[in-house]
Amino acid sequence: MTLPIAGLGLTGCSSNTSNRYLEGNFAPVLAESTVISLDTTGVIPDELAGRFVRNGPNPNDDASRSRYHWFVGRGMVHGVRLDAGRAMWYRNRYVASPSGQTPNTSVIGHAGKTLAIVESGGLPVELDYELTSVNDDMKMGGGFSAHPQLDPDTG
Repeated sequence: MTLPIAGLGLTGCSSNTSNRYLEGNFAPVLAESTVISLDTTGVIPDELAGRFVRNGPNPNDDASRSRYHWFVGRGMVHGVRLDAGRAMWYRNRYVASPSGQTPNTSVIGHAGKTLAIVESGGLPVELDYELTSVNDDMKMGGGFSAHPQLDPDTG
């Protein structure tokens, strides 16, 4: 049995110009967009309301194809809003982070805020309900995990 990553260097990228992290489902999304009143197949229960939001790295045009790894790249959030049995919108937005960090790992709700967070313990970026970055200067008193857990004693 041959592993599909055989022959790859520590960067996880092949030596030629193609790169599995920039193709197929991993290909970069080229533009921010908003689509309203989405067509759906099947039925969305009326009780299912709110947003489904995800975050991930999305390289911009300066990505080197031969050296790019899928953990690297500006964060891009994607979201779908459901209400009253309808898909109200889909939108995607780059996470704006002038501080130079790349919150590209996860999205969490914390203290009534929606936060884009990064693997390396950097500070989160707050997102509004429409997924626009509104605060990249969060004062948290230290690093932040991209995979938080609830404390069973304190919540």
